[in-house]
Amino acid sequence: MNIHGVSERDIEDYLYLHPECLGMTEWIARQFVVPSGRIDLLGLKRIKGVSVPNIIVVELKSHQINSNALAQAARYRKDIQNAINEKIHDLLFDYGNSFLWNTYCESNFVGAMVVGVGNVDKFTLMEAEAIGIDLRIMNLSLTIETGGNIVFKDYFKKEYKTQIEEMQENSIIANYPYEIVSELINYRKEWEKKHG
Repeated sequence: MNIHGVSERDIEDYLYLHPECLGMTEWIARQFVVPSGRIDLLGLKRIKGVSVPNIIVVELKSHQINSNALAQAARYRKDIQNAINEKIHDLLFDYGNSFLWNTYCESNFVGAMVVGVGNVDKFTLMEAEAIGIDLRIMNLSLTIETGGNIVFKDYFKKEYKTQIEEMQENSIIANYPYEIVSELINYRKEWEKKHG
């Protein structure tokens, strides 16, 4: 579906060439396959004062953003979170450091965003806020509506677990946890210096 001759592919092509339009530092993948589907764009977003960038799942729509789009982005975000958290858990326990895992406590380094056209109704805005999905409306210019976070329960099935393991072999997912673990180890060293 498209509105005014703009397809999802048109939006993706434009945004891929201009990651700064969505506040991204860079894109790390296009059409990235995860257990629950295919992520349109996967980006890195650096936050001032934080050394490890956030990974942002971006779902594009050539129509008005609705609950289905929010659910889709939330599923994709959870797929990436699961792959990264499992790898971080394994790395920390390989280092024999369960203290850092408890400190890390599955912190959220993965965000999600839906980009669409037209207006967003108030119920969709409230839903986006409740599940922590950022919204961007593409008209003549981009405007910003931002949401908060919520923790989702994960239910693994054997097939899903296998797909997560396959995702972890991808260099994008495989290398990211090492940066986080390095930060956590540095945090622990600083904490030990201060607290003896």
